[in-house]
Amino acid sequence: MQYRQHRGTSTELEFHFHTGVEFSAPVSGHTFALHCLPVEDDAKKLQSYTVRIEPAAEYGLHRDGFGGWLVCGSCREPHTGFCCDSHGIVRVDGRAQEAVAAVLRYLSRVGLLRYNCHSGYLSSVVQESEMANVLTPAGGIFRRFVEPGQEVEYGQKLGVILDPFTAEVEAEILCPTSGVVFFALKKPLTTEHEVAFKVIRRLFVNRS
Repeated sequence: MQYRQHRGTSTELEFHFHTGVEFSAPVSGHTFALHCLPVEDDAKKLQSYTVRIEPAAEYGLHRDGFGGWLVCGSCREPHTGFCCDSHGIVRVDGRAQEAVAAVLRYLSRVGLLRYNCHSGYLSSVVQESEMANVLTPAGGIFRRFVEPGQEVEYGQKLGVILDPFTAEVEAEILCPTSGVVFFALKKPLTTEHEVAFKVIRRLFVNRS
């Protein structure tokens, strides 16, 4: 599959599809129904396509129950092999480009196609029980030293609380565990026992 930008507001995808089967003995009257063309919807439209069937066969296009294209036909003459190749262009609306890019990244990652792009990130689900809440020990002016996504260690200084009248350090906020900062408070003024940070624990033991 090839990918290219078109006029800045939409994307054109060039697709190639191939499937085939070999028979142990000659067959005739072979019928087929193939999904070898992309599904069309409000976000993507089929611009052009070609379908090649071997051996030569009569075929037609039909819609399935989900609105997708079916290539249906039959090979009447005896044959020991069958293959179908399709090729064409789909235009994708700009609103769907992000989703398309995500699918292409995944297909590239698993080796199903060659697509030169940012490799993306592997996502994971984090439960609330795997995070440690770091509370402010006092109220005052909040100053943080770490950002979300930053790795931290046990006992590391994450921030401080300053006295609003003297600007002196009233309390230090220390990290209770090693891990990755998931959330960091942004507002400059805070009250006591407010959640200043959430840290995803590096090592979590499920005791349930």
